[in-house]
Amino acid sequence: NNKKSTNNNKESNNNSSSQITKSQPRSEVASATADFYENTNKGKITQSLIIRWWYAIDWPKEEDIANPPPGYEALDGFQGVFVSTKMDTLGHILDLRNKQTCPCLSNLIKKSSVELKELCIRAIENQMKALKEAEGEDCTLIYTLKAELADIKQINP
Repeated sequence: NNKKSTNNNKESNNNSSSQITKSQPRSEVASATADFYENTNKGKITQSLIIRWWYAIDWPKEEDIANPPPGYEALDGFQGVFVSTKMDTLGHILDLRNKQTCPCLSNLIKKSSVELKELCIRAIENQMKALKEAEGEDCTLIYTLKAELADIKQINP
């Protein structure tokens, strides 16, 4: 009975050590990615842009938006995304937006630092404009955005 529990412990120790080894490269990649976004100018600009891209990037492009296929209707608020109305696929979501041009991290990072900085400045300025229109000049977030805009403008890509 004791031998069996000892063997089980050895097995579980072996399994846990192999799991650590398997996950180690992933954590190294995550660490390198985090370092990039936290410790490089391009990473900082990209982080600032990704949270407000819609203030600077028109996506999806109107010419890229297809008509809904038969049995699908457009999903309100998501141009290029459709929901099935057929009984056998009811509720199925079909996303026909161009993935090559979507404003995601992997696509944004392909842009030059100069272009990212220009987009980020435009995004913050447009966000501030929209915020002032909705909340007025004295909104507390305006001061945060002004500081972030000043920080981004100081970055030399």
